[in-house]
Amino acid sequence: MDVRRAAIVGLPLLSIFLACRWIPFRGERPPSPAVAAARARAERVAQPVADPVWMTVRTVILRGETPAVILQREPDRRRILPIFVGIPEALSILQALRRERATRPLTHDLLSETVRNLGGRVDRVVVNELRDRTFFAQIVIQRDGREILLDARPSDSIALALRQGAKILVDPSILKDSGTDLPRSGADGGDVPEPPSVPAGGAGDIPPDAI
Repeated sequence: MDVRRAAIVGLPLLSIFLACRWIPFRGERPPSPAVAAARARAERVAQPVADPVWMTVRTVILRGETPAVILQREPDRRRILPIFVGIPEALSILQALRRERATRPLTHDLLSETVRNLGGRVDRVVVNELRDRTFFAQIVIQRDGREILLDARPSDSIALALRQGAKILVDPSILKDSGTDLPRSGADGGDVPEPPSVPAGGAGDIPPDAI
C-alpha cells in the first residue's frame, strides 16, 4: 500500500521535473551571439544587390599605418571608393595587380587554386554592405551550373577576384555615400586624392576599433 501511494505522489513530481528540464530546449531561449551572427551573415549573403556598379582597382596606397585599396568606377573612372585594409591584404592585392608570383603559394594564391581545382571559378565579387564603418562583401562562385555565395571581407574578395579575372561590383548606394568624385584631370590616371584616415570617418575592411 505504501509503494502504491509513493508511486501516485511521485509520478506528478517527476512530470513537473522533466517539464522544467525540457522547456529551455524547445526554442524559448534566445540564440547565442554566434548563432545570431551566423544567421545575420546568411541573410546578408542571400540578399541580391540591384544594379551593382562595375569597378576596378585603381591603386593601392601604402602610406600611413592603414593601407587603402582605391576602386574606380568603370568605364568613366570618375568616381573612386577607398577601402581601408590590413597590410598583408594590401600587399596581396598589389602582388596580383603586378602579376607577381611568390616562390610558394600565399593564402590568396592557395584559395584561388583550391576553387579552380575543385571545378569552380569566381564569377564576381560584390561589396554589398557598409555597416558601422565596416564594409562587407560576397564572393560568387560558379560550380556545376549553380552559384555558391560566400560572406567575405572586401580585401579577400578583391585579392581573389584579381587572381581569377572576376568582376568587382559595388552596391550603388555605397558608392554614392562613401565614394569621391575625381577631377577630370585625375580621371585618366592622375594623382588620387589622399583617403581620409579611419578615425576621421573612413570605412574599412574590419571594424575601426580593431585597426
